[in-house]
Amino acid sequence: MPTPPTSYSEHQRILNVLAQRRYRQRQRERLRSLESQVARAGSAGVPEPQAQLQLPSPSFVPVASVPSFLPQSCPSTLKPTVGAPEVEYSSWSAWQNEPTPDGMQFFGNNDSVANLPQVDNNVSYGAQPLTPMPHVIDELQDLERSQSTLLAENKFELPTLRLMEASLQIAQIFGCANEIMDLSANRVFDLSKLTIPLIDIPENLRPTDIQLFVPHHPVLDILPWPSVRTKLICLFNQPDHLRPQIARGPNAVMALVHGFEDESEGLRISSAGDGPVHDWRVWEIGEVVFKDWWWALDSQIVSNSNRLRQMRGVPKLQLS
Repeated sequence: MPTPPTSYSEHQRILNVLAQRRYRQRQRERLRSLESQVARAGSAGVPEPQAQLQLPSPSFVPVASVPSFLPQSCPSTLKPTVGAPEVEYSSWSAWQNEPTPDGMQFFGNNDSVANLPQVDNNVSYGAQPLTPMPHVIDELQDLERSQSTLLAENKFELPTLRLMEASLQIAQIFGCANEIMDLSANRVFDLSKLTIPLIDIPENLRPTDIQLFVPHHPVLDILPWPSVRTKLICLFNQPDHLRPQIARGPNAVMALVHGFEDESEGLRISSAGDGPVHDWRVWEIGEVVFKDWWWALDSQIVSNSNRLRQMRGVPKLQLS
């Protein structure tokens, strides 16, 4: 039996997930219904559109379309196509002066061409292409737009995804994207792996002296607060029995990361912030991180997190 939610935020998160699932299920069912309508319309048989009438390129132009029994070119000896009388013409002028059926006239000079009626190439003289079921196309387009804006319109936030994207971007700058996935990694910050010049790195992300000289796990380099990085690196280099309970044992870094990635009260990068993802002012501390690691946080970090939390309409940080 599922465990009931223990907090308002957890309850709200579950409701959001369920609402999103129901919405997507209805969208999928509607999409299948529209696709089946289009398939049935196609199986009924739609005539292929015919080519549009265009003026021929030779020097002579007919008043109407050239009949099928007349030649389309002008060789030295001209013969009609199959089904026409077997008549040979010794010259172009002899063929040109031959009477044409149904009163059709052919012209062999540019002056005569100028007097021809204009033909609109934008008009199709064959069967017009059939646009199948315009209302279905409109509904499909509306469905696609609604799916692409689902998160924006319903304000569904994915803090874990946004946090991972930002962390990997910073790790890519430091050249340690692979190392942060290795739990046993323990090294000093390597300036030679930087993918951009050190001067171009935001000031709050530049390595401190502790990062350059004390071995540590590379995941600590991702944090946007220099003071927090320094305190945590120093802590994890202390003997195990001197550390707080939460920071003891070989998997202490894993416990730290699990707290950061808590979906409701871990680290969060605010979508309402006014800076890029590496700006510490858009990073918010959640209750889980605050409860276990409060001693590593400056008052400025806590104040900024409370500002972002107030913008989201959630309570301020407090030790329970």
